[in-house]
Amino acid sequence: GTMLSTLLFGIGLFFVAPMLVAGIFANQIGNAVLLSIVEGLLRLLLLIGYLWLIGVTPKIGRVFAYHGAEHKAVHAQERGLELEPESVQTCSTAHPRCGTVLILVVVVVGVVLFALLGHPPLWLRILSRILLVPVLIGLSYEWLRFSARHFQQFIVRALVWPGLLLQSLTTRQPADDQVAVAIAALQAVIAADEKALQPTPASA
Repeated sequence: GTMLSTLLFGIGLFFVAPMLVAGIFANQIGNAVLLSIVEGLLRLLLLIGYLWLIGVTPKIGRVFAYHGAEHKAVHAQERGLELEPESVQTCSTAHPRCGTVLILVVVVVGVVLFALLGHPPLWLRILSRILLVPVLIGLSYEWLRFSARHFQQFIVRALVWPGLLLQSLTTRQPADDQVAVAIAALQAVIAADEKALQPTPASA
């Protein structure tokens, strides 16, 4: 269906295509680690270009504003601020647990993982880029969880900083009505969590 075709397109564009382009220069580079770094840089440039390109369209720009509003609301809740537009608007649109950070970590982890594979035949390189996507995402997600728990440490904050910077492409400063929507959504989630934590009455 549509989801499968979109997934395959994304893997082809962001994983297979950079590998094919980097492979053109394999003889000149002559080193699997350097080749993997070149592939990772191409993947990162492609990602940045894609995010910038879709971000200039009005509809996606509005979605990115809601994304920024979501981050502001979460920041406010975590800091114990009143969930009102005035106080929420004082918070940052960047958040260390954002999926944008995860995407950047996937790119970096991919450089290491694909370098370990060396430079096998073309069919095996293509297959590895497809089959290792879940592994990349899993490893990157674990790093995201670790960095969230230890974000106050300087070295962790420094490592997460590029991901926060990348969020300038995926978030926008929201209007008050967009912040109000984010607050309502967050309050609904909090209420659902509180309800789920309530003990279930014993059956008679």
